[in-house]
Amino acid sequence: MSKGERNHSGIYIQAEGGTGKSYLARLLAEEHDRLGAHTPSINKKRFDLGSGYKGEKTIIINELDASCGMTFRELFQVLEPDSATQLSSRFKDAYIINDLTIITNSDTYWDWCDSWFGKKNKEYHQLMRRIRFVIKMVHDEKNKVIKIELWNYTATRDLKEKAKQAFEKLQTYSLKSVENEEEFRKIASEILERIKKEKNIDSKRKVITTDSTDQSECSDN
Repeated sequence: MSKGERNHSGIYIQAEGGTGKSYLARLLAEEHDRLGAHTPSINKKRFDLGSGYKGEKTIIINELDASCGMTFRELFQVLEPDSATQLSSRFKDAYIINDLTIITNSDTYWDWCDSWFGKKNKEYHQLMRRIRFVIKMVHDEKNKVIKIELWNYTATRDLKEKAKQAFEKLQTYSLKSVENEEEFRKIASEILERIKKEKNIDSKRKVITTDSTDQSECSDN
């Protein structure tokens, strides 16, 4: 049951263990809101997102996957971009008002999305429009750095299987060492600024599209 509006963003961080994805998630949360993040624990038998939630603006879910007991419909509800939502009783009737959710996993984003759906109900667009931003972290052995790429989902309609191709790379960052917090935090801040910029562009695009549609309808009448 929706009770209000929010301007929510979803970020998926994919990286192998030891690359610093959980650290980056924490830095993103701190740069977004100094009050910190709600970080629920993952229990393979029962995932309780609402337990301990106190209205934090950021939620970090480390190593979330489809084995947590949550259905993809419930995941959609948690990540709904436009409305704050009261979750079901099994989540303690939690009223989630965060505007940023960060999910980390070692799987590629495409494999992770696939894992939530059966053979028929592959609602890629509905999931990807909720998690529009993907961060890929890989060790660049040649240059001895960690390469961090920020990607953005650009589709405005359901492209079915082709939704996986509707991503553009926005920026590439190079991190010399995970232990260099100042450098890592600077990258986290720049990522958030770029995401904010893309969301503003998207909002303006939606306004233009709506105005064009309204004008077309008026002309038809």
